[in-house]
Amino acid sequence: MGSNTVQIFRKACHTYSCYTDRLAKKGLPCPSSSPLCEQPPETINHMLTSYVVIREVWFNVFQKIGLQDLTPQPDATTFFGWWNQAIKIVDKEHRKGLSLSINLLAWEIWKHHKDCVFKNATPSVSLVQTLEEGAL
Repeated sequence: MGSNTVQIFRKACHTYSCYTDRLAKKGLPCPSSSPLCEQPPETINHMLTSYVVIREVWFNVFQKIGLQDLTPQPDATTFFGWWNQAIKIVDKEHRKGLSLSINLLAWEIWKHHKDCVFKNATPSVSLVQTLEEGAL
């Protein structure tokens, strides 16, 4: 993964934006709703914490390590805010590993979403299952 792409992803998490809003501002074709759930609005927060299937992915991953209570809830204000809260709850020696797992899973979700937008890929439940299996 190129460092420029990672920087774009990290900035999106911090600014709560998604590439689809930048496409719209430039007058380029972009979906009016999420390609994963067909509901507006399309934001980084929706993509990574609000979408029902994605919350299920987080739950299944966290359940494997007994941290299912950390699953993002529908009222999570921001992805980054939820991430910071989640890592503060666990013991200090596990924070780095949890943060890495959250980052990797979020990255994979973002990449799949990007493929759906730019490459007309079909949202894939099997990909979601693969993400769950490889997250930890």
